[in-house]
Amino acid sequence: MPEMNEYQEYLIAKFSAHIMKADGGAFTPITRKRLVGIKGLSGRGRTKNDFWYDVRERLKRGLIDIELFIEFAKRDQVNQALTEETLAPIVTALLKPFEHGGNRDPKRAEIAHMFVEQGLEYLRGMNPDISQIEHRAITEAVDLSKHLVYAVESKYAHLRNRDV
Repeated sequence: MPEMNEYQEYLIAKFSAHIMKADGGAFTPITRKRLVGIKGLSGRGRTKNDFWYDVRERLKRGLIDIELFIEFAKRDQVNQALTEETLAPIVTALLKPFEHGGNRDPKRAEIAHMFVEQGLEYLRGMNPDISQIEHRAITEAVDLSKHLVYAVESKYAHLRNRDV
């Protein structure tokens, strides 16, 4: 087994029951073990690039399955499966800096903006009688979010241009 840092060990402990489970989920137990580093990434005749491509494609299909569930299941079924409790770890993991890969990045900034924009639009729709001040505050919050994404993208474009 490859050498692991403290964060990898923490993640393995956190997900150990799920890693070893044989049923359900987007990944097989072997793929889960490969993801966390318990087992090597490549299998018979496969490269690491093949492994990561397969994982990305399976995950994309899994996300489409979630969308399919949301669109076709009854609201109470969706509300039971997708709660703040079940989604918080995913959103938190998605929007924090990578433990093993450095800083925040422009792609994640775009996703954060999408949450801000869609979330505020949803809340505005739930409150159709909001005041002009509240309406303007929501518009300004979305504009600020866009500005922050643009600033991040500009900063990273500058750094990329410097390295070329």
